[in-house]
Parts: sequence; structure tokens; C-alpha cells
Amino acid sequence: MILVEEVINIHDILIDRFGGIHGIRDYNALESAINRPFMTFDQQWPPT
Repeated sequence: MILVEEVINIHDILIDRFGGIHGIRDYNALESAINRPFMTFDQQWPPT
């Protein structure tokens, strides 16, 4: 599982290389997007 901090570091590297604006607009949305593949429904994995 990738951590939010790792995604932010990768983002910073890409911004430095290709340009753009540093910073995260919505930290909670980023965290939600990263964790979504690991969500379950009714404690079943994988989700159906």
C-alpha cells in the first residue's frame, strides 16, 4: 500500500521536473482516493 506522504513526494518531484503548482488542494480527497482500492463491502474481500 502506498502512503499519502509517498504520493505527495512523487507529486513534488513531478512538479519540479515538468512544472506546475506545488501543494495539495484537498488532502482528504487524496487520502480517500489512495485507500479506495482497499475498501471492502460487508467485510468481504475482494469487493463484488
